[in-house]
Amino acid sequence: MIKKETIIINEIRHGYIMCEQDKKAPVILYLHGGPGSPEYPIFQSQLNSSYLCEFNVCYYDHRGCGLSFNKKSELSLDLLIEDILDITKYLIEKYDKKKIILVAHSFGTYLGIKAVQSHPEYYSAYVGISQITNVRESEKRIYNDLLQVCKEKKDYKGRKLLKKNKRSSSKLSNHYMQNVKGRLLKRYQLGLTREPLPTYFMIQKLFSFPQYSFKNKLEYCKGLIHSSRLLFSMTKDINLFQNSCDFKVPIYFIHGIYDYQVSLPLGKEYFGQLDSPKKELIIFEESAHFPNFEEPDKFNEILNSLFSVEQV
Repeated sequence: MIKKETIIINEIRHGYIMCEQDKKAPVILYLHGGPGSPEYPIFQSQLNSSYLCEFNVCYYDHRGCGLSFNKKSELSLDLLIEDILDITKYLIEKYDKKKIILVAHSFGTYLGIKAVQSHPEYYSAYVGISQITNVRESEKRIYNDLLQVCKEKKDYKGRKLLKKNKRSSSKLSNHYMQNVKGRLLKRYQLGLTREPLPTYFMIQKLFSFPQYSFKNKLEYCKGLIHSSRLLFSMTKDINLFQNSCDFKVPIYFIHGIYDYQVSLPLGKEYFGQLDSPKKELIIFEESAHFPNFEEPDKFNEILNSLFSVEQV
């Protein structure tokens, strides 16, 4: 059963899509990327019917976007992490669980890994998809990788564009991220997905998503702009290498080999420093930034093998 739900926490409305199978099944809290980009409304129709069919999955829309849109509410990374902990406690109580599984993607991985580290007692495991580590260093490496790609492809205009915008790349300006990096990633299918997305794909999927009202769809667009404007500058200085790498829960990283949104080599370095009861890095060979949506059967199989009902 797929249903739209909202709850009030600390006088703020929080919304989510709940894919409920059986209340006895393990519960997954899924944190989307962005900032401000709930993924389930966009990719829901791409997923097969067996996707995470053995779990109760809560696709939570972060404060300030999607079903949780409110342009008057405060936005900060710390507040988002607090919200995640509150939602976690709510799900534990609602489904009568001792712990739940936390799955996060891209921007959500920073929030997720901080939540898991601060309150490991709430979580049986953490899965980071396209894990963020050190944003500035990641972008520096991707800039150099793109120079190499352009050289190999004999894309002299692309190399010239990158070199012309080297200073703006170090500042992570909106112009560089959207019009330089974004353009080249799309050209070489190294961005969101390995296979190119049709023109207006996201708009079409959003406005055909049945669980969102028309108002929800407009608020999705407003929330994307609102969240990006207020939170993007805060994400630039994220550096998990500066924090403790000790964790008390199993840690799993999943990364697409063609992902140039987040540096895979840097993710491997961070993964190597992690100390946890169990850890595993899983590479998807046919994916870019969305391995869970690009290879849903493989993702589903991995989560089912890691988190069977008996294990959780």
